[in-house]
Amino acid sequence: MGSAAKPLSRSERSAESARRCPPGRRTPASSVDVVSGQARITPTRIAVNPLIAGSERITGLGRAVSTVVADQALGLVGSQTPPMRVALVTGTVGVGKSTVGFAVAESAAAHGVSTAFLDVDALSRLWPPPAGDPFRTELILTNLSSIVGNYEAAGAELLVLAWVITESGDLADLEAAVGSSVGAVRLVAPGAVVETRLRMRHQGTEADGLAWHLRRGPELASIQDHGLDLATVDASGAVAEITAAVLDRLGISRT
Repeated sequence: MGSAAKPLSRSERSAESARRCPPGRRTPASSVDVVSGQARITPTRIAVNPLIAGSERITGLGRAVSTVVADQALGLVGSQTPPMRVALVTGTVGVGKSTVGFAVAESAAAHGVSTAFLDVDALSRLWPPPAGDPFRTELILTNLSSIVGNYEAAGAELLVLAWVITESGDLADLEAAVGSSVGAVRLVAPGAVVETRLRMRHQGTEADGLAWHLRRGPELASIQDHGLDLATVDASGAVAEITAAVLDRLGISRT
């Protein structure tokens, strides 16, 4: 009898994510025209997987060093539109990720930044989950890598994501999927605040999931305490105050 398949390690999963997000996936098909026998370079953005870029990767909100390297090679530094920035609002269940993420996107758009918002869990709607992917993480990353370029092509300057991550490797996998670095902020709140929000959310047709989420909330918060080293924002106050703090943490201008 054959032995059961060995689960992929974190590094193997990251490598697989990188394979699905090859360099240049968001690059236009052609950027060189030949006019009157001379090559003419048309400015274009080139984004590659930051995991592949390795030590050349620049940290910072939505900026990959691949763009800089390509610009320098083509002599186009200073002549291009900056690449779309990507921001993540994370935290435990019920802490307010989706509400705050949407408010952040609205605020950025109101101040002149073309902004898209995506509640990443919407990319996981499949029952039952795929074999070997109980939390549908690989499904989410595959779906995300397929659509993120559409937002940039439509003119988005900023993409705000709301999603649960639990360790630094999850952020690396997310960056591989979107093809750029991701600025991330974690929302935190006292357990009593999270419980109140969960009870408000899980009523009526959603009531069946309340018990699971009440158990998962503190458990997930503890996992994130140990697995993540991100800027945090107190999410126990009013949405407007939380949103302003997140914008400041991410370095998104409100002027």
